[in-house]
Amino acid sequence: MLIGREQYARTWLDGTVTESRRLGEPLIEMAALLALAQLDLAAGDIPGARIQSWAALALADRAQSMAARVKCVAVPGEILAHDDSLDDGVALMRRAIAQPTFERLERDITECRLAGLVAGRGGAVAASRDLPAETPLATVLAIAAARAD
Repeated sequence: MLIGREQYARTWLDGTVTESRRLGEPLIEMAALLALAQLDLAAGDIPGARIQSWAALALADRAQSMAARVKCVAVPGEILAHDDSLDDGVALMRRAIAQPTFERLERDITECRLAGLVAGRGGAVAASRDLPAETPLATVLAIAAARAD
């Protein structure tokens, strides 16, 4: 187990959030919040992961960056998939992967995480909700918000 490394990462990311706020760098803050959400998810803290990912999405929305918004949809999808909403989570992750604005590295990471989630369930994912790439972001976020309650 990498407890020491995880704690080091959390400390570093918390500092990054603080500094990015001080310097007025919302996209750097967003990236750090998404990384903190991933750490929370890995630790089994689903409520904490949700809080971090929604804060990141709020920043992306204010920045009016479609690439940042897409990045922020993949993480709530993964959170849903871990929180007994596998089909909706898979749909959100696939929708993010299908976006042309999704950076290649982020796409590859999300594809690996998606494959791991599906394999962890024995490959049994029901015909998940179809969310084509052109599905409006508001619709996608409504799915994530409805399942987050």
